[in-house]
Amino acid sequence: MSAANPENEAVERYRALAGRGPVVMVNLIKFKGPDEQRRCLEGLREIVGPMLTGLGAETIYAGSAGPEVNMGDDWDVVVLVRYPDFEAFASLVANPEWVEKAGALREETIADSRLVVTHPSS
Repeated sequence: MSAANPENEAVERYRALAGRGPVVMVNLIKFKGPDEQRRCLEGLREIVGPMLTGLGAETIYAGSAGPEVNMGDDWDVVVLVRYPDFEAFASLVANPEWVEKAGALREETIADSRLVVTHPSS
């Protein structure tokens, strides 16, 4: 699996687990350097922002991150994006424009990343 981008196989695996209803994707990101961080975040806002709006998704939090308390891994940024359902996320990362532009930008700028699917508690 790419450190920067989800692979189709992983998306399919989570599709079966996601169920129906909203999901919040938690993305922990470690950039290759400060210049790459700036370039990635600016580019993703421009490229992905309109796509999220079109899917009914929204960034609910984006901010600086620090080390994990339990594992001690260092992260630069944490981003939380709420999607109306997992299918909206799956359609985003399968969109050819996302793959070509955002996916390539992430590959160029991100050293490591974790993407976690979360579901609202009932």
